[in-house]
Amino acid sequence: MYHQNNWKAGLRVRGAWSVTVKLKAGGEVHAEGEFCEIDFPRKLVMTRKFDGHPFQGTRETTISYRLEPSPHGTLVQRTISLVPQPRVQIPSAQQSGISKDVAGSPRLQSSTGTAL
Repeated sequence: MYHQNNWKAGLRVRGAWSVTVKLKAGGEVHAEGEFCEIDFPRKLVMTRKFDGHPFQGTRETTISYRLEPSPHGTLVQRTISLVPQPRVQIPSAQQSGISKDVAGSPRLQSSTGTAL
């Protein structure tokens, strides 16, 4: 459980938003991002990056909210995706076809160099 305070938002495409999140275990983190797509009243897409969340770190994510009318109110579907990070080839791994992204996560590559 957590509480969000100090929500600020420029609700328009490319508009910035920010929030302070107070964590149940104590402490707080700050998040910010921008709105990528607004299709009122059906869809909202935004980026999010924390300044150091204990579980999510500082990696940027994209959050998509889809809203659909239902007999009981509104159905909300939320999808969270990682924003792709640039890949850097590691010299010792070049023969094996393994590279790592900037955050250090291994990625397999095909013989044509495309990420798998």
